[in-house]
Amino acid sequence: MSWLGIVVVLVALYLAIKVAGAVLKLVMWALVLLGLYWFLAPYMGLPPLF
Repeated sequence: MSWLGIVVVLVALYLAIKVAGAVLKLVMWALVLLGLYWFLAPYMGLPPLF
């Protein structure tokens, strides 16, 4: 493998880790918002999720 191939693989791994981290962060925020809605909806007169 040439050094250019190694550099491309390393950059791709770095970007994949960054994208995975961003996706996990979005999933965590979605879970937090879902949990808040689940707890607060009955008090605010909103329809329940399930």
